Amino acid sequence: MNKIEAINYQNVTHLISEKNYTRLYFVDGKFILIPHTLKRFEEKICNESNFTKINRGIIININFLVELTEDEVLLSCGIYLPISRRRSKLIAEKQI
Repeated sequence: MNKIEAINYQNVTHLISEKNYTRLYFVDGKFILIPHTLKRFEEKICNESNFTKINRGIIININFLVELTEDEVLLSCGIYLPISRRRSKLIAEKQI
């Protein structure tokens, strides 16, 4: 029997694309694999929330952003993720 639960996006630190699936990572370190593309999540959460795409395959929750450099971000959970230079500049401008 499959268990369906609502996702509290406030607890999601980042999302990573895995072809036609997306892995959602939570504050507590757990993750779930969802059978939807990252693009579908991007259309749903990036326009109306604190989520932003940082490269082709990763979306982060800005609330958990600790450090931003030209080529990577550090999230409060201690994870470093690669960021495109273009997106790095856009996020830096938004943070000022």
